[in-house]
Formats: sequence, structure tokens, C-alpha cells
Amino acid sequence: MEHLILLGHTTLRLLLALCIGGGIGWERARSHHPAGVRTHMLVTIGAAVVMLLGSQTVGVFVGAGQYIISLCGFAVAMLALRLFKFPRFEISFLCSQQGDCFHTICKTLNLQEANISNFSSRDVDGEHSRVRFELYLGMHGRDVSTSDLLLQLSSIPQVSSINIDAL
Repeated sequence: MEHLILLGHTTLRLLLALCIGGGIGWERARSHHPAGVRTHMLVTIGAAVVMLLGSQTVGVFVGAGQYIISLCGFAVAMLALRLFKFPRFEISFLCSQQGDCFHTICKTLNLQEANISNFSSRDVDGEHSRVRFELYLGMHGRDVSTSDLLLQLSSIPQVSSINIDAL
């Protein structure tokens, strides 16, 4: 019976840490900061596991015989990683230098809530540029697939070749 009570308290504390970390991460992701929901969830879960162990802060919880805390921490961390997986893509395309191609792409994809990072653009010849960026869609883009992005980008007249890789 004592193990069930410990399991209940441990799980509750870890789920609370998950929620608090998720809330902080959600705010950070909305502000377009690199560490988002999952990162903050994992940090708060790790901190909660350390605090649950009290004086045993070596980090070798299984070796210390703390099986319930170790398994609960693992389960909650896996829950965070699986439930809060948001799409990230690396997009590279060749576009005409006539008009503002990147602006047209952002408008077409409706990217107001997305994070764009590692942007680069270089001239290929006098008429075309190679543009590359990473796109993190966050919570609003959970259902966007590579094929959805490809269809939307292929409708832009200035774009002549596209490469999309899920990260």
C-alpha cells in the first residue's frame, strides 16, 4: 500500500512539473524564443525528480534503488516528448529575384505564429536566389505535413524548385 501512495504522489508531482514547465515553454515559444514547450517540460521534470530524491542527487536514480521515481520520471518525460512534438522543417528553394519571394512564401504559408531560424539567401545567377530556412510551426501547426507545405509552396509562381526535410 505504501508503494501505491508513493507512486500516486510521485506521479502527481511530476505531472504538475510537466504542466508548469509546459506553461513556461508555451509562453517562450509564443515569444519566438528557441527553448520551447518540450525543453521546459523536460527541465522541470528533471528538477522535480532530483527534488523527489532529496539527498540522492547523483543522477543515478535506478542505481540508487529509486525504481518508482525513476520509472515515473521516465514515463512523464516520454509523455511530454510524444504529446508535444511539433513539426520542424528545413526548407530550401530556388526562386526568381523578381518580387519579394520570401515575403510571398511567408504570406502563402500564413506563418504569423511560426518561428523561422537559420535563414540564408544567396544569388545563384543573375536571375535566381537559393533561399534556405528552418521552420518551426509550434502548437498551431501540429497537423501540417511535408506534403501540405510542398503543395502550398509549389503554387507560388516565383518558386522553381523546392526541397523540404522534416527535422
